[in-house]
Amino acid sequence: MLRQLEISDFTEWKKLRLEAVKNHPESFGQSYQGVEKQNEKWFQNSLENGDTFAYFKDNQMVGLVGTFTMQPENMRHRAVLFGLYVKKEYTRKGIASALIKQIINHVKPTHKQLHLTVTTNNEAAISLYKKHGFVIYGTESSALLINNKYYDEFLMIKKL
Repeated sequence: MLRQLEISDFTEWKKLRLEAVKNHPESFGQSYQGVEKQNEKWFQNSLENGDTFAYFKDNQMVGLVGTFTMQPENMRHRAVLFGLYVKKEYTRKGIASALIKQIINHVKPTHKQLHLTVTTNNEAAISLYKKHGFVIYGTESSALLINNKYYDEFLMIKKL
């Protein structure tokens, strides 16, 4: 089951988000320590400024993805996909694709473009995004700095 999150999902969201950034710190702009500090008020603000969806299997949250609209007035035709994560034991079962499709369908009526970033060494994610029609339009060098190591990111877009 796939559904949009509500404030009552905070505890389970935080647990899965902490797992995501712990297991794949190079895939997220926020650190484990940064997520650990988040409280319900922060989560409520996040839900008010964007939309987060989760995939549930046997009543357990196993996948996450979010989106928000870019805020500068002349950029509001653009949405951003962020935070895609699926628990390891549930990968390769179509859950990530279902989450991406959900975001595309969610933003398509109100946006013209969907953007995302992905580290250049994450071949599986790049392939998945390309499968859903995203194309690389640039590279941001040294976009992330984690444990004194820099990671480049591809900038990807899907025209809606």
